[in-house]
Amino acid sequence: MLINVSGTDLCGKNTLINELLKKIKCTTYHFTKPKSMKDAKNQYFDFIKNNDFINNNIITNRFHEGEWIYPMIDKSRNYVPDYLNEIENELKNIPYLYIYLYTSSDIINNRLNQREEEYIQQNDFLKLKNLYNKFNINQSLPYIKLINNNLNDLKNNIDNILFNIDIVQQLFNNKCDYYGNLNAKYLIKSNKQNILNSGIYYDSLIINDDKINIYKKILKNIIILH
Repeated sequence: MLINVSGTDLCGKNTLINELLKKIKCTTYHFTKPKSMKDAKNQYFDFIKNNDFINNNIITNRFHEGEWIYPMIDKSRNYVPDYLNEIENELKNIPYLYIYLYTSSDIINNRLNQREEEYIQQNDFLKLKNLYNKFNINQSLPYIKLINNNLNDLKNNIDNILFNIDIVQQLFNNKCDYYGNLNAKYLIKSNKQNILNSGIYYDSLIINDDKINIYKKILKNIIILH
């Protein structure tokens, strides 16, 4: 499985990844800063092509989503990527879990003051948060959204991730076609725009197939909307 841990700087990604390494057999990977859009695309597609995600677990500290977010605040990257649908089609062929980790503004500010980061400035974090929210709506793959303010959150997040790793694997084994929030309250078959208009997008797991009985068996507490 490919487990992509993402979020803004200082949200606790490395701490979470280190805790995950204690719980599951896996390796980690961190991409280098792309020199161009072509370099970024080559890195991500080669990574998918050259690894066996069926028999191995690999955790990344961010993945392709960074290319839709950080060029917007990093002026040295003067490009806008155009391959979201293309890379999502590749990722649908492997067991994949996108974890969006976020932290309160007060904690981010405290961490920023303690570490004296040179690259990220205080006023960048609101921009980054908004860019992540925009990406999370535009993307069409399974994800979980987790707050990470303290050690209690960290413990709960690890439990949540381990639970959803099993869910993703079961759904992949059953060749299910779905996207959205794996911690969702609702299971629904509809187009994205209708769900966005309804105001329940972040509370929805959206299906593109007719395997409703499989979803009901694997996702025992979810509410099915017709």
